[in-house]
Amino acid sequence: MNLIVRHRRHGPRPTMASNRYTHLLSCGLALACFALSLPITAAGRDIGLAAGSSYDIGSGRLDEALSLLVHQSNVQLLYSPSLVRGKRSAGLKGRYPPAQALSRLLDDQGLTAVSVTPNTYLLQPAPVRPQRQLRNGSAADSRAMQATAHAALTELASVTVVGSRIPRNSFDISVPVNVITAEDIEKSGAGTLYELLREQPGMLGHNPVEIAYEGRIGSLQPIVAAASVSLYSLGPRGTLFLVDGRRVASFGFVTPNLGGLFDLNSIPLSFIDHIEILRGAASANYGADAAAGAVNIVLKRDVQGAEAVVRYGVSGRGDAQIRGASVSYGAQTRDDGNLFVSADLLARDALAGDARNWHTQDLTRFGLPDYRVPLGVLSRNFGTTFPLQQCRSAGNDPDSPYCSVDAPRYATLQPEIRVNSVYARWQQPLGDATSLEIAARGSRVEQALQTPPNIDYLFITDPGHPNVDIPDDLPDDYISSPVRYALYDLGLPRNRTTSETFDLAIGLRGSVGRWNLKLDLSRSAQRTNSTVSNLLRSSGGDSRTLSRYRVFGENDPALLELMSSTIHPGGRNTLDSFEANLDGALFRMAGGPVRLTAGVAIRTERLVDSPDPLQLEFLPSQLVVPATSHDISLHSTSTFAELRLPLHRKLQVDLAANHDRDNRFSGSLSTRIGLAWAPHERIRLRASVGRTRRAPSPQEWRNPYEGQLRPELMMPLATPLLTPCVELGQDRCLLGGGAGENPNLRPESSRSASVGITLAPTDAFDLRLERYQIERWDEFGLSNAMYHPFLHPEGLIRDANGVLYRISEHLANIGASKSSGWEASMNYRFRGQTWGTFDFYLGGHYLLRHATSTIYAPQRIDDAGYNNPKLSLLGSVKWRYGDWDTTLAMRHFGRSRSYGPLSDCRIEHSDAGKCANPSMTLFNLRLSYSGFDRWTLSLNVNNLMDRQPINYRAFSGNGYNIAMDDPYGRYYIFSTAYRF
Repeated sequence: MNLIVRHRRHGPRPTMASNRYTHLLSCGLALACFALSLPITAAGRDIGLAAGSSYDIGSGRLDEALSLLVHQSNVQLLYSPSLVRGKRSAGLKGRYPPAQALSRLLDDQGLTAVSVTPNTYLLQPAPVRPQRQLRNGSAADSRAMQATAHAALTELASVTVVGSRIPRNSFDISVPVNVITAEDIEKSGAGTLYELLREQPGMLGHNPVEIAYEGRIGSLQPIVAAASVSLYSLGPRGTLFLVDGRRVASFGFVTPNLGGLFDLNSIPLSFIDHIEILRGAASANYGADAAAGAVNIVLKRDVQGAEAVVRYGVSGRGDAQIRGASVSYGAQTRDDGNLFVSADLLARDALAGDARNWHTQDLTRFGLPDYRVPLGVLSRNFGTTFPLQQCRSAGNDPDSPYCSVDAPRYATLQPEIRVNSVYARWQQPLGDATSLEIAARGSRVEQALQTPPNIDYLFITDPGHPNVDIPDDLPDDYISSPVRYALYDLGLPRNRTTSETFDLAIGLRGSVGRWNLKLDLSRSAQRTNSTVSNLLRSSGGDSRTLSRYRVFGENDPALLELMSSTIHPGGRNTLDSFEANLDGALFRMAGGPVRLTAGVAIRTERLVDSPDPLQLEFLPSQLVVPATSHDISLHSTSTFAELRLPLHRKLQVDLAANHDRDNRFSGSLSTRIGLAWAPHERIRLRASVGRTRRAPSPQEWRNPYEGQLRPELMMPLATPLLTPCVELGQDRCLLGGGAGENPNLRPESSRSASVGITLAPTDAFDLRLERYQIERWDEFGLSNAMYHPFLHPEGLIRDANGVLYRISEHLANIGASKSSGWEASMNYRFRGQTWGTFDFYLGGHYLLRHATSTIYAPQRIDDAGYNNPKLSLLGSVKWRYGDWDTTLAMRHFGRSRSYGPLSDCRIEHSDAGKCANPSMTLFNLRLSYSGFDRWTLSLNVNNLMDRQPINYRAFSGNGYNIAMDDPYGRYYIFSTAYRF
């Protein structure tokens, strides 16, 4: 019976349509876990502790020999079928440890085996000799080694262990997985991990400038700067980030609108070996917060030798310079251990808002209105503005700061970044079947940005006022109207955020008989401090203070100091985790061994939010919501299991379940079931359905308490649901405001489904097509009991006599969303005898629908193609010839509407034919030369054609799409690498 381990399939989660099926799955997994708990027989212990196994493998095809080795030794092999196709083996007889048996079997095959776990090995092409050695050999040897080098880069992507806690081949798992290799990272031209991931199809970038405003650009709340991405427009709450398969602490600051974030700037690209993007329901494998998928960032390990890299980048306009350097060293320790250490420095200058002409609210160059904010006296209906005398003196020029404010010109396009990072990893075998791993990573990230000037309203418009130059011919309908002006002399609000991250993980890997054991103990800590200056105090905008302020005049520095404020908020988040799991074969079925992984994870997360005292006193008026200090601890336990059932050599069923429970919420179960069918060795069909129930995170538990430190007086209408209350005149109630917990809160639920096909008609060509759908309901959000008391009766707080005296905000189940779309990718490899090798890649994502609704507005709103385009593509052509390596990469995103889903195209936009923002295609070019001994020189030219963003959206567009567009223009990156 042959075991085709190259088709190691993954265990999707059982998504059961009813409780009956969920119970059946849970019972099945429980029985499997019970089987694990049975004592291991003496024979089993002998197998695990023996110095080796006896082999009797005759000569013949290599794939058949590998199958016999697996059967006779009970090890697990992962490899791509094309690696062994057409190869023959001389056979193997005798008793050997698994590693030695594989070495003898693969001798002279150009392949090597790398240990993944004590009982699992990954086959890959043998290391390639340096180019300088190739020049001493024949031309045929050179071409052969070039082909092997390419195989090492392409085949590994198809055998990376991803998508499951059971090691498996990515070609064979039942959920879609994308892998970004080290080569892809090197040739991308990206300066940071955020820039790399936001360009991937189906990914949505969350720019540091956007996060600084907590998703509310224009609110003048630059409290913190960070960078992140999410899958399928479902936001950061639905995408889980892992580092080496482990959870890490969220960003130390809490962002109420975006939830807990992972700051991608904290991991430099030089540390990364590859990135695995598991799309679709990953909750049954990794926890309930992976409803849209998981991103696993795998750091480098088992590296030999030393390398130093220096990078320098500059835009074609001479700004936004980037300077970087990294050093790394890897060496083998005794008993086949490995030590790897690396350090990375990165510095990038800010890109100012006025550095690019397109960054403006003035759209007259497109035949559209000027949407800059006019300054002056507002009419009583706030419809038009009458200019002040200073504006008249400037000729009513809209470019004059006396006449209008073009907010984007003052707002940073890309923040200044300084990153210092170190990373070390030590792996040491402790005998034949056990190994110890210790990894530590630390980083310090500084990010700085600025925002537009404070804009306020002065309610004094009498002509001749000593502090305001109001023209004498002010129309009657402007009398007693406010003056809108910009506080330029107060200074631009500025933010500088410093975040420090430290991760420590200790892992023990071993085997007992047929079972692999994995123990992990880790601590992840993230601390963030921010300085926000030049904020307008709430007391700075009162009538007494403003009566002394001279509009567009010279003001007393003492007065400006009284009006402005600087705050220093901070926060930290720590995550302590212990995880244990077993992986092994239970018994054999028609298609091979039934494999089970089961385990438990215990976590303690602590979130500490430390606002500045001024925030607690409600003094900075620009804060949308005043802040409140928090110290929230969450203790959680997760139990998980995955089962791989090879019903037939060509048919496999995967089951997975994950049960989460914490000290604040009752347990929630996530399940998934998947199917993988190979009707032909070059065709793979897969399907997966999943169901997830997610409890609130610490960041969400904190959300209702924003701004509720002291009661806020409210006077709503005395409707029947609010009475009896303390009534005022005109049938109104006098009520206090506050926050509390919701005893009726339900878990946030989601279900997902995906179907896909992978075709590999030849060794040189493969095609993947996926269709997915993710639906969420009972989404968490803030209640609104004042306007919807019938929906939130628990928020109506009454005294002993039944009189309503307070309305409490709380976390509630208020939202729903549904996202669906298509994904596709294609690879083609061409081997030329004369012109080297060519690789073609094209990947794409098409968002069919992204509909959202709330209990307050039940009708679903589909915003696909509005805020962001439906179509995104990523492609590349790679050419290798001798010592030269050339890559031409393409990124394309389609059209998007220039108005929101709740409105129609504006009349002026319709008349100008500007109801849709145009599509955009960007090209990047990379040239690399390795003909010098030990040296590699590279040049990247990003945005080769110097395409400029075009965005017609009024008011909020600011000339570009902050999540998609490239703000730099043509950009050059030079790098030099030297291997010792």
